[in-house]
This record gives sequence, C-alpha cells and structure tokens, in this order.
Amino acid sequence: MRDIYQYYVASMGRAFWVAEFSGELVGIVGAVASNDGKSVELQRMSVAEACRGKGIGSKLVVAVMNWAASMNMPKITLSTLTVKVAAIKLYEKHGFKQVGTKRLEKDFFRETFGVETNEVVEIVTYECDAASSPPL
Repeated sequence: MRDIYQYYVASMGRAFWVAEFSGELVGIVGAVASNDGKSVELQRMSVAEACRGKGIGSKLVVAVMNWAASMNMPKITLSTLTVKVAAIKLYEKHGFKQVGTKRLEKDFFRETFGVETNEVVEIVTYECDAASSPPL
C-alpha cells in the first residue's frame, strides 16, 4: 500500500480510488495524467471476483473518466490482456475502442510472475473520449 500512496496519492497528476463493500476492499483503479496534458492512463483496475457483475467496475471506470474530464484531459487509454474478457466488455461498454495489440514474448510470464505458460498472450490497447461514458 505504501507504493500505491507514493505513486498515486503523493504525486501530482495521479489519482487512485478504492471501492468498499461492508468494510471490505472490493475494487481498485488508478489513473495517471500524461506529461503532454492530452490523456490519462487507466491503471491497476481490479474488482474482487465475488463482487464482479455488480456495477463496481463501472463506477471505478466512471470515476477515472470524471477525473480525466475535470483535468481537461480529452482521452483515456488503457492496456489489458486479451484473456481478460469481462474487463474488455466493461471497457467497451464505456466507449473504449481497441487501438492496438501486442503479442507478449513466451518468457514474459516466467520472467515477470514466475509462471510458465505455453499460451499465446497478447496485450490489447484501448482508448476513449473522457466524456463518452454513458451515465450510471
């Protein structure tokens, strides 16, 4: 948590939100404004598995979109793994459009997470207009 505080909260042009339910942490998301003042990157989006499908992810995405709009940043970008189908559906529901795909090297998961995999893994990049999300 100290890393989150130093990276998001104690730094200008960065923000971090948490979602709680019954006193439990059930979701998080971070946002980082670009140096050129033209975009915000949505980062670290996660909702507890037991709480998915209850609108928590949508509220977190909208929080980032509202923050981006308040910062006069017209565009929001994000990257996610293609295997995160539910997350991709959530982002597309909020107006994100795919703008790129990058295949990860086979050694990525082993070197990054210590996990072996033979699957082809890709990262997909999305972006949207900060004002494009439908109201909740």
